[in-house]
Amino acid sequence: MDIGFAIDELYSAGWWPREADACVRCSDGRWYPSEAAASTAFAEGGWDVRFESSRASGSIRTTWRGPGGVRGAAIAGDPVSARLMAFTALYRFQAARSRQTVDPRR
Repeated sequence: MDIGFAIDELYSAGWWPREADACVRCSDGRWYPSEAAASTAFAEGGWDVRFESSRASGSIRTTWRGPGGVRGAAIAGDPVSARLMAFTALYRFQAARSRQTVDPRR
């Protein structure tokens, strides 16, 4: 997967850059979170994200583990795309948690 696909996934998850976000602009004009912003989000969300390079295929394997047993993995062609796939998973997880309804009887 390439950076364009990773950004497509990020935007399809509902993420949109806010003025206060630390972002980087892709060559196609779209914005995505900087490495520092993504790292901060992972730390604040309690996510452990790991990147492993494969010399044989030239790809990056990203794995993540979050609270409550959330896990995932993605393979990308470059470190930025790999980081964005993990960030997208984090964003989707946080969005799903914020949509959960609260039972007022509890």
